[in-house]
Amino acid sequence: MLKQSEPPLLLELKPSRRLQRTIALLHLLASGAAIANSLAITIKFTLCALLCLSYGLLIKRLAVQCYHVRYSEQSGWEASGLLGLEPVRIIKSTIITSFVIVLYIKSNNNDKSAILVVSDALCEDDYRKLILKLKTTAI
Repeated sequence: MLKQSEPPLLLELKPSRRLQRTIALLHLLASGAAIANSLAITIKFTLCALLCLSYGLLIKRLAVQCYHVRYSEQSGWEASGLLGLEPVRIIKSTIITSFVIVLYIKSNNNDKSAILVVSDALCEDDYRKLILKLKTTAI
């Protein structure tokens, strides 16, 4: 009897609202700390301006950032790169929790990178499928 192959898992990671809110909260706390310290007023405002600039750049980058992750039995793991989907190897130090996955990958040219997958970047079913595939094939 022939073993039926599973359809490939193709996931598009959308921008995470939860990550954007967390970044906003951290920048707000940092701004409060910059204002509450005992530095000169010009330094306080400079710190606040830099924090606002940092927040704006991060949110803008997160809004357009879109990754694709794919797994199939024939080609293995692939992740979006500069030239489309490129074959990658999942590194054992990948962190998997019910709220976030830090996906450490290594490409064919030995470039290491990390992809942050917050649970709301995927629908609930796709997030579970990704966790299952990672646990059964990569880690």
